[in-house]
Amino acid sequence: KGFASVEIQIPFSEAEIEYRNEHNFRESTTTQSKIFQGVSAHSSTPHLGESAITKMLQYIELLPDSVAIMEIDGGSTYNTVPSHAFIELDMTPLLNPVNAKITAIFNAIKKLENEFIKYTDYSFIPSSPTLNIGLIRTFQDHILISGSCRILPTIPQEIFEKWMAFLKTSCQDNDCSFRLTDYKKPFQTSENSVFLKGASDILAELNLKSDPISLPSTNETSLFSRTGVECLCFGPGLRDNNIHTPNEHVSIEDLEKASLFYRKIIERFCL
Repeated sequence: KGFASVEIQIPFSEAEIEYRNEHNFRESTTTQSKIFQGVSAHSSTPHLGESAITKMLQYIELLPDSVAIMEIDGGSTYNTVPSHAFIELDMTPLLNPVNAKITAIFNAIKKLENEFIKYTDYSFIPSSPTLNIGLIRTFQDHILISGSCRILPTIPQEIFEKWMAFLKTSCQDNDCSFRLTDYKKPFQTSENSVFLKGASDILAELNLKSDPISLPSTNETSLFSRTGVECLCFGPGLRDNNIHTPNEHVSIEDLEKASLFYRKIIERFCL
């Protein structure tokens, strides 16, 4: 799949900035906090995890206007399903706190996800484009949201650009900024490729799985393929329920098998 990472900045109003600053230095101030727990996973397979940030955003949707967000924090990187999130709240006399902007952006993201399910390619798991909100942070004058999308090779470029334009417009309508920080196009290698058939033969010789599969994540092959380089993805270790988890690991046995595969590929195609 292709990959797009985005950043959204949701600004505090001048009144909120002043209120938050005063609150931090006043004596005898009190707040309430809430922690949300999830399950980490790679952002290309969000169905294998459980987003703590999504739980928190659903909670914010239910907050009354009389509650202000003093601090909000969640996730560790845009590329991981977040396993934790935290919010600190305070009763406030302010009008129109930042909560409404956060909810408007969240609703736009949910609408985009509903569009994603209209496009499927069952050679991929998940079979539709996906979206992950991996990071949320509080700064002096704004809240930062960072996330990523995974795009199928069968989706036209104009559709992808339409989706990004929708997110950008939704942000601008709520006085928020939107930035596309990275983009790698999706690609597919033909099943009739000599390179693919040779690699499959070598894997079969090594008694390893030799049937080609589609990969829901993105790597350097997306860049090489743009220049006409024929690409395959191969690597040692388990993928599902391993990548971007606390116990991520690769066994020595798998590393040795991969080393043998690479040597045979070089012998077959390079010598």
